[in-house]
Amino acid sequence: MKNFFLAVLIFISVVPSLIAEPFGFGIKGGIGFTNVGGDAFSPIGQNSQLGLSGGVFGDIGLSQAFSLQPEISIIGKGYSVAGVVTTSAGSPALGPKVNFSSNLTYLEIPLLLRVHGSLGPAVIINFVAGPYSAFLLNATDTAGTNSYDATSYRNSMDFGLIFGTGLEIGSFLLDLRYEFGFGPVGKYETQGEQNSALSLLVGFRLF
Repeated sequence: MKNFFLAVLIFISVVPSLIAEPFGFGIKGGIGFTNVGGDAFSPIGQNSQLGLSGGVFGDIGLSQAFSLQPEISIIGKGYSVAGVVTTSAGSPALGPKVNFSSNLTYLEIPLLLRVHGSLGPAVIINFVAGPYSAFLLNATDTAGTNSYDATSYRNSMDFGLIFGTGLEIGSFLLDLRYEFGFGPVGKYETQGEQNSALSLLVGFRLF
């Protein structure tokens, strides 16, 4: 968490001084429906689960209609599966069925191209697209009532793409976006395990 606040401080203090074009800055956060995909998960019927996100963004003007939007955020991802058959401790016998969930927390850094236009006085519509890189902060797996740290079983980085649209009304923002990773999420996954998230974000432009 200290690294996150340090990155935000550097972002705020350094980036505006390096560019000549208009620069904006704001905060953004929201909720997402997260899941994983891939051949390894198609037979088990995993379910989406809710993940929270929050962070800051910049807006670097390129022209009247285009800008770059770098972001730094903390985002929760993961999935759940109902009725997984477990293995009894110390025995090869199958244990009872339990609910399983995997919760992943990332420091995510997207770099988005933003296309925007006016819908009327103080109302702007925008479309964004671009890559993201993410650094795993922690991972927790829960089977039934038992939770354990699974960070060492997950890859420390994730890469993917983001697409979205949004409205800006005055200084207030509302975004809907979808992102998917190239995976794999797990270190020992060989059949594909990619993050995905459909998120609704609200924000406020500070300047």
